[in-house]
Amino acid sequence: MLNFEYIKDNSTAIRIAMDLWTSTFILYWTVLTTLFENALSQCSGSPLTITATETPTKLTTAGYPTAYSNDLYCEWLVDSGVAGQRLLLYSDDVDVNCPGDSFTIYNGNSTTDAILEGPTCGNSATTNVFWTSGRYALLTFTTDASTVQRGLQMTYVTAADTSGSACTAEYTLTASSTPQYLTSEGFPGKYASNSNCRWHIKASTTLSTVFLEVVFSDIENDDSCRYDKMVIYDGSYVCENQLIHTECPERTSADSTPSSNLTSSGDSFTIILSSDTSFERHGFIIKYYEHFVNYTTTTFSTTSLTSSVAMTTKGNTALLSEQQTTTSQNLQISIPIMVSCAIAGAATVLGVIALCWMVKHIKAKKRAKKGLITVRAIAPLPPRRTTALHQRPSSSVLAFV
Repeated sequence: MLNFEYIKDNSTAIRIAMDLWTSTFILYWTVLTTLFENALSQCSGSPLTITATETPTKLTTAGYPTAYSNDLYCEWLVDSGVAGQRLLLYSDDVDVNCPGDSFTIYNGNSTTDAILEGPTCGNSATTNVFWTSGRYALLTFTTDASTVQRGLQMTYVTAADTSGSACTAEYTLTASSTPQYLTSEGFPGKYASNSNCRWHIKASTTLSTVFLEVVFSDIENDDSCRYDKMVIYDGSYVCENQLIHTECPERTSADSTPSSNLTSSGDSFTIILSSDTSFERHGFIIKYYEHFVNYTTTTFSTTSLTSSVAMTTKGNTALLSEQQTTTSQNLQISIPIMVSCAIAGAATVLGVIALCWMVKHIKAKKRAKKGLITVRAIAPLPPRRTTALHQRPSSSVLAFV
């Protein structure tokens, strides 16, 4: 029998459970619908459009790494998201049956554009690297009715070339609270031979530090970095004791953990990319932003006020300006109060001293008018011995010695 009292007493718990069940159902339905729509759009006549970012992202064929299906025609349209900004694509794994199955990469958003690669099949852990001349790259994948393999996994990435004039003179970049990206010269193309490029990344204020992360790196690989290398110095000076990172790695995989996460001890980093005469690669993408340092002061000194002004940065301008204004107002108010208190205190002390002097002076005058004389005590005279005289006293005046 239904227990209404139980339902009444536990109505909140039941409602929470129902809400949780509903949310879970909606989540699963959304995931399944998304996967279904993606499968239809990439393998049913319409390309699946994906937007690249500065973070390497992987693309896989359906069923990877187990096996793809027969009789497929799939399309992926990779978009940099910015007109003229180029894409870099490379494979992490290729296992496509030959003949009959293949993939092709086009330099644009149509199969009528120039071909960067393909039709290609085979089995290889790595393939060539491809970079577009414009915003789009179109990847197609075709299978027949026979043997199937694991499929294809590729990585794509994009970033604007922000190298500036670093390969002719040191190029300075200012960090902010918003993440920015630095790339090697010509990215996503290859860096030049015999290059020596130098960047100086500094915070917007000397009271901040800089956070730096290498999100993509493709430099000629060598165990000791004898040929090409990227080095990072902590600070604005290039000296041995400030060298904190050196790398010359293989291409970054989409599954790779960023090779370095660094925070400056001061307010800047110096980055240098150098290369020899051969085997140029595609360089790097570095993410950087500043950590704003808050200092709490308890005095109204000129130094602390100057520091408050120096601490104003993007994203914190309004808050620090308000704090600076409040501090300035408090300072302007406090100085007159302190001066007034000092004057009042001095006046009080002088008044007390004058009052005491006047009282003493008045008492002294009163004593003088009443004829009061202060006599000091003296020792008593010693007793005098006397002898009784039986003779008739003379008429002369007695003299006492």
